[in-house]
Amino acid sequence: MLTRPLRLIAVDVSRWDPSQETFNQLLDFVDEPSAVRIKRFRHRSDALRSLVGRLLPIYVLQHTIPVKTPVEFKLGSHGRPYIATPSTDSPFDYNISHDGPWVIGAFTFGGKVGVDVMSLDLPDGIESTFDLREALYDQLSPSERTTISLLANKSSEQPGKREEEERIYLVRLWMYKESLSKLIGLGASLPFSDLSFDLPPPFDLSSSNQSRSELAIKILSVHGSVSRIFPPLSEMMFREIQLPIVPPQQTPSGVVLTTALIPTLPTTNDNGGDNDDYHERLELIEVEHVISGVWKSQNGSSNRT
Repeated sequence: MLTRPLRLIAVDVSRWDPSQETFNQLLDFVDEPSAVRIKRFRHRSDALRSLVGRLLPIYVLQHTIPVKTPVEFKLGSHGRPYIATPSTDSPFDYNISHDGPWVIGAFTFGGKVGVDVMSLDLPDGIESTFDLREALYDQLSPSERTTISLLANKSSEQPGKREEEERIYLVRLWMYKESLSKLIGLGASLPFSDLSFDLPPPFDLSSSNQSRSELAIKILSVHGSVSRIFPPLSEMMFREIQLPIVPPQQTPSGVVLTTALIPTLPTTNDNGGDNDDYHERLELIEVEHVISGVWKSQNGSSNRT
């Protein structure tokens, strides 16, 4: 049995540039459908992030409960991936997210976990905070729309600062909803406007001491069909972690900060009580370490059938 029910791992892939031969060899460690999907990415950076995201669960399993059989992935009814084999004493759940240079994984035995990671800058294809607000407006609850209106109309001697506050609020709000959707495994069928969050203030972006800060909050309210879909939402805890800054995130406009958000449902320990080990720090692991661990533990075996 795991002594740590939740494990959080972040991998910086910004400087990883494997040869095509190595890339093809690593694809042999994942299942055939995943390998096919990874090969279809138009951009190499997307393919590399997706590959590391598939290797991370194998790495965690092999270093927790060493197994000799290949790890087999399957998809749930709404496309949420899970480990079909090997079987474990306690249900093993994991979730992966990637954005920019980061691939982050959350892993737990006996509980349920989701994860979303995003830059706090404007997403690709969105040119302004106004465009971001328009794109997300239908996904917001009435109280969240009120907050957005207050931020947008807030008087300030620094309009750029006001716009930054609104942008960061919108990105973080989307992350809370997206990570919850990934935990539940309902994807786009989850009505985001039925979820309402009262977000705490964001990290102090002017501080250099925030690189490993963590924040835990609970969901504010759940409305409509969502409350019937997943009753334990009231017990859910969200952890918001700001990731370290890496060189590619230095832009002409300044530093781009990336935040990871991990919603979890509680596990129980061997004594039947709640387990408080959810407060462990994020592990930063080199991509070469993950690959080496998978390579050695699998002894060259293939996950393809």
